[in-house]
Amino acid sequence: MELVRGRQAHGRLGPVSRWTKLRDALRREKQDLDAVLGELQDHANSALDRKERELDATPAERLATAQDRAKSADDEFDAIRRRIEGGKAD
Repeated sequence: MELVRGRQAHGRLGPVSRWTKLRDALRREKQDLDAVLGELQDHANSALDRKERELDATPAERLATAQDRAKSADDEFDAIRRRIEGGKAD
């Protein structure tokens, strides 16, 4: 039998009420939701900061950023092409 933190009138610990179980479960859920919301807020702030940096960038910095993105896309396509060509050779 689960026990309560407090004592009953006759001195023994009593069973945990449904309300106590529900309250504890809701507190755990709140903690989990607070953690998720914190992560989402951090992610949103990072995205906003990145977008602000992009908007404040000089034309040369924008060109460099576009070239970096194109290079990343090319690298991904090359990796896919190598997997496809490697699969055909088997």
